[in-house]
Amino acid sequence: MAVPNAFRGLNEPSHANRGQYDQCSVLLFEGETGYRRHTGEMLKELGFNRIANTGDFNGFRRAIVDARKPFVVTLDYVGPDRRENRKPDPGAEFITVPNSLRAKARRDPTALATPAAVRNTIAKINGLKIRRCNLEIGILVAMIVSNVGTDRPERRLVRLHKTGKLLGSLLHLINGTEFMHAEELCDALAGIANRIVENGGKADSDALALLEQTAMALHLCFHPEKTVSSITAEIELAVSRINQTASSAAAV
Repeated sequence: MAVPNAFRGLNEPSHANRGQYDQCSVLLFEGETGYRRHTGEMLKELGFNRIANTGDFNGFRRAIVDARKPFVVTLDYVGPDRRENRKPDPGAEFITVPNSLRAKARRDPTALATPAAVRNTIAKINGLKIRRCNLEIGILVAMIVSNVGTDRPERRLVRLHKTGKLLGSLLHLINGTEFMHAEELCDALAGIANRIVENGGKADSDALALLEQTAMALHLCFHPEKTVSSITAEIELAVSRINQTASSAAAV
């Protein structure tokens, strides 16, 4: 029987096919092991180089169904936490995202990536970013105020510029959320910071006290359940960790 033209030469190595299927993925999960091995070898000859068998698939399934990494939320990154053998970021927040494959594998409808679940996850991520941004502002203000006697004006200016940038990010994040009432405090804090910047980074005790008080009021907008003392302790701890990290890096 004649071989159809469509299949002619499939088992023959062809340099013309090399690179044509480099980005194509093939999953082999039917048939016996010997058949899968023979088929895989034939596909490699055709130029496919991304081939997985059922053994690989089982590992893949375990990774994304049973042991999927939680999503980490920071100001600069939202995604799977791939960090290994690194000190955890005390300000990082973690969140479990919808996983339709897990929902089907475990028959768990609560894990489905429905439109409502996706919207809810996005809202949670945005809320975590808002709180993280607010914490960073509090840390910078605390460092500006506490180091007023030792900091050079240039370093204070750098921190003030970072504060202004974070306030801009915060205004963007709270737009259309339940935290829109914090806009006035964001503007007020930005105004105080700008006046110090215009003065070359120099500030008297009254200006620094107003900077600190406004930053605290802003923090309370996002954490009404906390007290001033608990927020102060949280920020002081974060500042202490930053200073320890800086000291360790300088000693190396």
